[in-house]
Amino acid sequence: MDAFGANSPLTVHSISDDYGLLMTDLLLSPYVDVMSGLTDDISTEQETIAKNFKSYFAPHMEGRHQILESAPANLDFKQKSNVISLTNALVGLGKSDIEGMLNRAWEQVKPGGLLVVYEDFGSNMHDLNVSDFTSMLEKFGEVQIYSSIVAAKIQENVEISHYSSIQEAKLGEEKRDQIKVYRVVHKAAK
Repeated sequence: MDAFGANSPLTVHSISDDYGLLMTDLLLSPYVDVMSGLTDDISTEQETIAKNFKSYFAPHMEGRHQILESAPANLDFKQKSNVISLTNALVGLGKSDIEGMLNRAWEQVKPGGLLVVYEDFGSNMHDLNVSDFTSMLEKFGEVQIYSSIVAAKIQENVEISHYSSIQEAKLGEEKRDQIKVYRVVHKAAK
């Protein structure tokens, strides 16, 4: 996202179970130009942690970060954004609910924007397999795969290298199985 947002400030909508951590990190980063962010916090546990996190960072956000508590199945995408990120937001949803959430998210991605999705398919919390899920995303456009271990795009005939043999083994497994990766779809600019 650092190169993506280099030309103009971004609006980002994060749907996750991270209490707003991703958005806070983006807003405080000197490397990414995020104008404003919205987090739909779908975590159902640790409400005290979520409230403490929100109150601690609120003074640093200068009103640029709104955090809402939401239920994934009833999520309402209220505004268009340059980037919509779904992180573990589809756990426990059936296929039709997942399709509905992805469609609603895609409708709110601004032209030229990104839909970024991370789901842990190794958790047995999904009715879908990796292939079926990727096919759902392909109806929006080409799906690019990024590592969750290192900041790199996973490509068919390109190895990510210069890491320890242990890390290389994990990267090879990640590339082969694509169970815990970021899937990114770029919406064409009008």
